[in-house]
Amino acid sequence: MQSALAAPADTCRFIKIAAERLPDLSIPRSGHQTLVADGELTVLGGHTTGFVPTPTVEYLKDGDWHTVQMAYPHDDGMAVLLRNGSVLMAGGHKDNLGIGQTFEAEIYHPATHSFGHYGCMCLKRAMAFGSETDSGRVVISGNWYGKDGIELFDGNHTFSYLKDASVERTAPYILRIAPDNVLIFGCQGTRGQMLGDSSAIVDRLKGEPFLVPLFREWKPVSNATPIRSNADGFIGDETIGDYTYLILARDNVVYDHLPEQSGQSMGQSAILQVHDTVFSLLPTLCPIPKESGIGGLIDWYGSVTCDRQTRRAYVPGIDREKRLYLLCVYYSKQPAPLVVYYTDPLPDCGFNTPVLTADGNLAIVGGNFEEGLFSTNYEPVASAWLIRLHDDGKSASNTSPWIWWVLGLSLMAVIWAIAVLLYRRTASPADVGRSRNAEEPGAGSNGVSVPGLFPRLCDLMDRQQLFRNSELKVSDVAAALATNTHYVTDCIKSERGQTFTQFINAYRVEYVKRQLSQYPDKPVSVIYLDAGFSSERSFFRIFKEATGMTTRDWISMQQKR
Repeated sequence: MQSALAAPADTCRFIKIAAERLPDLSIPRSGHQTLVADGELTVLGGHTTGFVPTPTVEYLKDGDWHTVQMAYPHDDGMAVLLRNGSVLMAGGHKDNLGIGQTFEAEIYHPATHSFGHYGCMCLKRAMAFGSETDSGRVVISGNWYGKDGIELFDGNHTFSYLKDASVERTAPYILRIAPDNVLIFGCQGTRGQMLGDSSAIVDRLKGEPFLVPLFREWKPVSNATPIRSNADGFIGDETIGDYTYLILARDNVVYDHLPEQSGQSMGQSAILQVHDTVFSLLPTLCPIPKESGIGGLIDWYGSVTCDRQTRRAYVPGIDREKRLYLLCVYYSKQPAPLVVYYTDPLPDCGFNTPVLTADGNLAIVGGNFEEGLFSTNYEPVASAWLIRLHDDGKSASNTSPWIWWVLGLSLMAVIWAIAVLLYRRTASPADVGRSRNAEEPGAGSNGVSVPGLFPRLCDLMDRQQLFRNSELKVSDVAAALATNTHYVTDCIKSERGQTFTQFINAYRVEYVKRQLSQYPDKPVSVIYLDAGFSSERSFFRIFKEATGMTTRDWISMQQKR
């Protein structure tokens, strides 16, 4: 049964939901991985009481947890659910107390609940991460108190070292942006330290590293609670080459635990949208709440979990009284509506990142949070919880009003499409042409832009500085604005009389001019690359076209003023 707290129009609604206690694990554990393999809720590896690694897997079937022995322990190891349904397990701490790293790798076959395909990574790793490409190879990066580099697993036994990481990270995000290419980034170093400006550097499997200016203002929240599949935050469609993800971020204020003093700010959270090489903030109808009227401050943590069937994303949170919060993001609408679900206090919950079950609910299994919200690796919990968000889809009371609103709009769109089709079948070609220009602002020869689109585009450039991405494409900007490329190019032509390339280069030139004024001794080569220009030749040509002078002459003129 759900109950809702009233909220102003510019804040989130809070809806109370129940948490169902599942059977406890056979072995209390933390530092493990939780996923759904072959339809079964499964936990792999981790450590148990006393901070001792446990080389076991447990899967939930017929109301009970069943244990399978591993060949190697994988405490804070990597688990990658492969397309063939098996799970690659690799690395982890070598000794008790989370000390050291290991080379060992093995593959779990959930259909037979057995292990095989043993191998050895090139680097000893703990708290690493992996992502499978279309070729079946797995890209691996990340480490804890050890060297970080990028290596490949061939899908069978063999690992090969590819290159050093530009920035050494713990539990980085590894997101596919093409069938055989990935992005690698994160804000936590290999010794647990928060990275400074270097966190803005993004590595690629193929291609040179590049800077994300947005990361200087917003940091992606650590991916290590626990290390999860990048597919959790995937909202794109691989069949059409759309690789889009959602990630939790904070405005450069990242906490491992809740603040000591009540009333101390947690910093503002936001949802990052990653599309190809473009990073932007997902527009929402209201800010993500920093506190509730129920239990005070909310600590939003972990990975974003997306349910692509319902087109909703979930972010977990916790308060001082150990209530679980689930921020529900209706990401298909922009700005996206937000709703917060919350439970009664769950004193025995470990507050790991939830995993999406086969029926669209969320499960939290194991973990190590205790009283006061300070974690201890010595006494992990065995509890497992199920958060029913749908009740198998039978209860209308569990469906947010936004769903009915979306369904209503969808029905109206269908009716409108049928009416347009019938009209075009009966209208003359001239009438159809006039109608198309009226119906599709931005698509006609007049270059009329979608109302409000150009200010949003300028805001995207001014605040998030997408122009500094040297590989920025009009499709990337259209995706960030939740529109199509024709509307973007037409609104630029209508408002500025420029092409998309001219518009972006104008922003880059202004950025260079500001940098030259503020830092006259800074090398021009550093500035133009930071601005998004891909080559020296194109930069000097475009700068002279825009200013009528070379950079040297422009700097000299500024100094004389």
